[in-house]
Amino acid sequence: MPINNSGNDAEIVKGFSQGVVTVGNSEVEAMVGGSRRDGRQMLRVYNKSSNVIYFGPSGVTTTTGEPIEKKQWVNIPASDGLALYLIAGSAANDVIVSEWS
Repeated sequence: MPINNSGNDAEIVKGFSQGVVTVGNSEVEAMVGGSRRDGRQMLRVYNKSSNVIYFGPSGVTTTTGEPIEKKQWVNIPASDGLALYLIAGSAANDVIVSEWS
């Protein structure tokens, strides 16, 4: 669980959401449910598929995105306003998206 450390006090995050997102050859936003978690601070994408998934800003492609290899994950400091997109070279790849606030 991420910890925010401001001076001597550590605060454990307030909330957590997790869900499966299916990624294909069209970009899809990395979020749980129909909208980004309010106040989110951290975003994790775990690639549970056997194919490479790519992430980046809107318009990401398999050429321009950063790869997440099969069975690997990436943690990204996030905010409500950060839109991160996922894409793959093939259809029906499941990833687990986790959001902490």
